[in-house]
Amino acid sequence: MPVFDFSSSGQEKKAAAICTYTTIRSNEPEASAEKPILVLDNHLKQWKHHSNGVFSNPDQKTAFEFDEEGGTASADILKIDARFVSLLRWLGESHIRVRLSGANREDGYAVYRIREIAYGGRYEAFRGGWLSSVHD
Repeated sequence: MPVFDFSSSGQEKKAAAICTYTTIRSNEPEASAEKPILVLDNHLKQWKHHSNGVFSNPDQKTAFEFDEEGGTASADILKIDARFVSLLRWLGESHIRVRLSGANREDGYAVYRIREIAYGGRYEAFRGGWLSSVHD
């Protein structure tokens, strides 16, 4: 008689990941509110110009979790520049805290700058380069 029955192990099904965005193609050298890196859903709330939080683990859901006074608020990613899909996946998997700079538009919160804040804000993503060191 086996001490532990492994026959049913590994047969549990994982919930399918929910992809909420469409990719957009861009050759823009710099992002702006008119040509953003990504667009987040803002139909429930208008987000602040500078907002802190983390990207969700993309294996579960493609969203950004805003740090709010009463807790966390989540917004789906609606559009993303195809050049940055892998970086956002890594930020979500690694739970890197970031500050978004963006503008509320009719089609969503247009993010044009992402800055890492988890390690003292030494790195800036998407400001004329991939992930560059910031020197003040």
